Amino acid sequence: MEITDMTRVVAITGASNGMGLEAAKLFAKKGWIVYAGAAV
Repeated sequence: MEITDMTRVVAITGASNGMGLEAAKLFAKKGWIVYAGAAV
């Protein structure tokens, strides 16, 4: 993937379940670069 000035990036915490997980999947599906954090 080429990084440009218009590349969209999002960081999501709580992505192991619930709203955080669904938000991460939605952004990824729309082509965003997703950095997701989750508790182990």
